[in-house]
Amino acid sequence: KLEELMDFLQASKRYHLSKRFGHREYLVQNMQSSETRVQGLLSAADAQLNLFIQKHERAGYLDEEQTEALLGRTQTEVFSIRQKLDNDLKQEKKKLHQKLILKRRREMLQKHKEQRKEQLSLGEALRAAEDAGQYLGRWGSLLAEQGTALETLQERLDQAALEELRALTLSLSEKATEELRRLQTSGMTQELLKRGVPWLFLQQILEEHSRELASRA
Repeated sequence: KLEELMDFLQASKRYHLSKRFGHREYLVQNMQSSETRVQGLLSAADAQLNLFIQKHERAGYLDEEQTEALLGRTQTEVFSIRQKLDNDLKQEKKKLHQKLILKRRREMLQKHKEQRKEQLSLGEALRAAEDAGQYLGRWGSLLAEQGTALETLQERLDQAALEELRALTLSLSEKATEELRRLQTSGMTQELLKRGVPWLFLQQILEEHSRELASRA
């Protein structure tokens, strides 16, 4: 009976580890997919800036030298915005990581204490039992239940961590996208108006790009 219980516990451990590994893989893929979408949105906003300037060249409002100068300035601004986003993400993720570790340790420790108390309580109740098979059977059931409860807690903590990370990434990327949008609607618009580009033409392009970026977002 004891050998059967040990075999059962080993099989149960392998099952939970395998399931946990699969769930972690899913979380990582989900996180990577979210980051890819964010980068895609930033790239779209970046491409819009270049297209915004090039449309004015094609319409005859800018010459080649003016276009190159504005594109060069735009790329410098975009690089600065992306670099700031990367730095902010790095710092904020570090803070979030520490917060999540403390939360995880606290909840896991509490769960282990609860389960240890359950084990001691069952041990006391079965100590005088004469039927060894019944004794081991109850232990097996308890440990199986506790393993499932621990796995559920770990998955819940993992999912909560993913949601917090995604929310952080989305929040900071939205700020970066908004900065890129302001660069287009304010900085570049002022430069183009100085060069005599008609406001109505500018406004039309800005509205088109705004709708496109909102759709992507």
